[in-house]
Amino acid sequence: MVSEALRLVLPHPDAGRSNTVCGRSCAAVDPGPSQVSQWAALLRAAEGGSPPEVYIPPSRACDLAWYRWVVGHQAAFLEWSLLRAVLIREGPESADEIVQLLDLYSTLLLYAGSCPPELYQQAIRPRMARAHPAFSGEWAPDHEGLPQLLKRAADVGPPTVAGAVRRSHRVHVAVAEHLVPGGVSLLQQAGRSAGGPPSSQERALYDRFFLVSRGPVCTHALDVQLLHRLLRILVDVEGSGLYYGGPPVSAAAGGFNEIAELEQTVLTRLRAQGTKLAASMQDKPHQ
Repeated sequence: MVSEALRLVLPHPDAGRSNTVCGRSCAAVDPGPSQVSQWAALLRAAEGGSPPEVYIPPSRACDLAWYRWVVGHQAAFLEWSLLRAVLIREGPESADEIVQLLDLYSTLLLYAGSCPPELYQQAIRPRMARAHPAFSGEWAPDHEGLPQLLKRAADVGPPTVAGAVRRSHRVHVAVAEHLVPGGVSLLQQAGRSAGGPPSSQERALYDRFFLVSRGPVCTHALDVQLLHRLLRILVDVEGSGLYYGGPPVSAAAGGFNEIAELEQTVLTRLRAQGTKLAASMQDKPHQ
């Protein structure tokens, strides 16, 4: 299967990840303790140099580009939900977690946009244009309000937080330049300006494009969905590398060594989060 449906709650500016009680609402996505144990074992095997022979991604380059675009974005939406919860409860002890989650998001952005530019033009951009001529990442419901929360955290937190915010922005700009060198976004191409609030129809269209449904889902189910996608990404990068058939994003990033460092540590960062998630779910299994 190239991609799987993702179930999320609609984010609220003043709420954490979910207010849903863990119960029947997550039955459709909860794999049970035995599956989580298997995933934890796969992560340990990968750390020991034995990548698991499951969740094999598509072999055709154009299919792999589409796979990474969808799976990478779905994982990013789940990272945003974790980041939002930390930012809302922000305290002195939260700075390291904010930096870690921002860098994880930046890593996923590099993964999603890792295909050569010509494959992006063939396999991804036309699909977005068919969905809507002005299709834009600004329509992502899970990102709404995050820039304001991040600005507040950067203004009041230690310099490391502001540094991670800048680094994330640089990665976003670098990925865009990597995929569309010197070009314009579909939003700009359609004659619209960035920064305008999306309509409810545009938010819904964006969700449909990335196979997202909305409804009650508990934090346990959110973790399960994130762990599953982290495993898929780890298997993919272990087998094919972060890039295939083209230069790294850092090559077009104006010499920012921070981006190269993220590229070099993608497996380490994703394994660490996956291991942490699996351990947490085993310590507190779904009831």
